[in-house]
Amino acid sequence: MVLKHPVESGNYLIPTPQIQELSQTIQWWLENRITGAIIYGKPRVGKTSAMILIGETLLKRTYNIPYFYMSAVPESKPSESSFYSNILQAIRHPKPNNRNKTQKRIQLLDYLLVIARDSQQDRLVLMIDEAQNLTEYHYNWLIGLYNELYFRDIQLITLLVGQEQLNLQKQSFLEMGMAQIVGRFMVDSQSFWGIRSLSEIKEILNAFDTKIEFPEHSGISYTKYFFKSGLQLSDYSENLYTALKNINLKHSISPHCEIPLYSFIPIVREALLQFGDSGQKLSTITVSDWENVIKSTMYVIWMKTT
Repeated sequence: MVLKHPVESGNYLIPTPQIQELSQTIQWWLENRITGAIIYGKPRVGKTSAMILIGETLLKRTYNIPYFYMSAVPESKPSESSFYSNILQAIRHPKPNNRNKTQKRIQLLDYLLVIARDSQQDRLVLMIDEAQNLTEYHYNWLIGLYNELYFRDIQLITLLVGQEQLNLQKQSFLEMGMAQIVGRFMVDSQSFWGIRSLSEIKEILNAFDTKIEFPEHSGISYTKYFFKSGLQLSDYSENLYTALKNINLKHSISPHCEIPLYSFIPIVREALLQFGDSGQKLSTITVSDWENVIKSTMYVIWMKTT
């Protein structure tokens, strides 16, 4: 069976400058035993993808700390039973919904203890995406879980991922005297941003040129796979930067607007597919070439709704 290249299947993650900085911050949190922190940014800048990559590389490979991902959905009437079910699903429990809330809580704690002991770790990481949807009720239920695990010598680390209003919620909790929430789950914070400069564009293109390979450990970078001639995308960073400015000007997109990774990575993907050996077999990439490939993506529509 011939494996499809990740660029062709769309199943890949890129170690961007933003992700590398966030990874370093999370590593600092782990080294300093911080129990919870906020990761915030504008919608669709790539926070979720960043957390998936950091989970696999930093948490799993470097520290061997079990981690779990869940998304907080807005609820008009928060339910303790549903909350435990969501976490049970996040930790892949085989039966997350078949008991009442008290039994689910016991079931959840027991399962977390088994996971921690099986991994020979005294820490677990829970990533909660869209965390701006959490209410005081949710945090109080989390405190209960945190305390029960702490009593059994297991530290629950909660990484709250969401929009910029998370920082405002932190301030509101402090003003309301809810230090028990801030002190456990909002000790520190880190912003996550989109692409803002030519140097960041060059770093991302260089990742395609040199840092990610297919097959793994083959020495064949993503760019080399599609350009056997040896063309390097990063050599044409300035042309891409100029093309983006031209497109932004033409469609009245602010020149100071951050470019979400969600909008940028498809441009690079299409460049590999359209310009490489399976497409036009270009030996250089002009500003016009970049403009054409940008137009073939949803870039303008996405930027108009950011």
